[in-house]
Amino acid sequence: MYGKRATPYEVLSEFSDRVATSYSTEEVLPRMAQILGEGLGAKESGVWLRVGSEVRLLATWPHVDREVAGVAPISAVEAGPLPGSDRTFPVRHQGELLGALTVAMPPTEPIAPFQEKLAGDLASQAGLVLRNVRLIEEVRASRQRLVAAQDEERRRIERSLHDGAQQQLVALAVKLGLARTVNQHDHERANQMLDVLQSDAQGALENLRDLARGIYPPLLADQGLPAALAAQARKASLPVEMETDVFPEINIPVVTVIWQYTGLDTTEMEQRFTTYSQYAISTNVNGIKDIEAETVNGISVQKIYFQPDVNLDLAIAQIVAATNSIRALLPTGTQPPI
Repeated sequence: MYGKRATPYEVLSEFSDRVATSYSTEEVLPRMAQILGEGLGAKESGVWLRVGSEVRLLATWPHVDREVAGVAPISAVEAGPLPGSDRTFPVRHQGELLGALTVAMPPTEPIAPFQEKLAGDLASQAGLVLRNVRLIEEVRASRQRLVAAQDEERRRIERSLHDGAQQQLVALAVKLGLARTVNQHDHERANQMLDVLQSDAQGALENLRDLARGIYPPLLADQGLPAALAAQARKASLPVEMETDVFPEINIPVVTVIWQYTGLDTTEMEQRFTTYSQYAISTNVNGIKDIEAETVNGISVQKIYFQPDVNLDLAIAQIVAATNSIRALLPTGTQPPI
């Protein structure tokens, strides 16, 4: 009545096959919802992803041609059925709650014990998928924050130019015209005006220099953060004392991993290489402080920053083992990273 039925083995097998061949979050989550719904004969099914302190409904089956909407606190996953469902099946990976699968059964066909077990098995397989999806969502959110920060900085510079140097230069142009007019009949007064204009021009130049230094102070590049902060402190209207010895010597070991695969665009490289590589490294390598990733056509680069006291030889060995472990998930012919 509500679509095709399959044996539990067929459902699990299809789920594994679909996940193995789906790299886009736009594809994998709707497929998960479809397999869950059809396998259980449900009226509706959904896939929820944990984002911060809440879970969000990202995909439903049957598919509706509208934006999926649904938000609940993370505590609701354990408390009972999430909105619009009869049963909720938490999705975990390595003990961390990552989201949930939900189903709403037909009124005349409540969920049976074997269907509950099947849904639980599907939820256990979905853990790695949801973790990868969340990593992609976090990368996207991080990029959005960077773009927003860059836009805000650009607007700040525009305001500084408009309210500072631009106003001074406009005033200089007006005063120069006035000095030219005065010079025709009063040379002494014109010379006095030119002296003032010279001072005003020097002030405008200093404002432009301060603006340029604020974008990236040369002193910061030449002598480091303590010297740059001390220079700013000297400009304060009140006496300022700063002890620079509070800054420790920075020694952060870095290892770079580069994947190459000709023929894939930036999006495909990110989905097929960057996400899997970041996850494998972050969960299998000790002493990581941060990971930065950059993806372009045919190339995926990850910079792994370690804690200062890390055993770098051991960390490199762990990276090699982690990247080798995911090569079976990568496109055919993938060579080891460099």
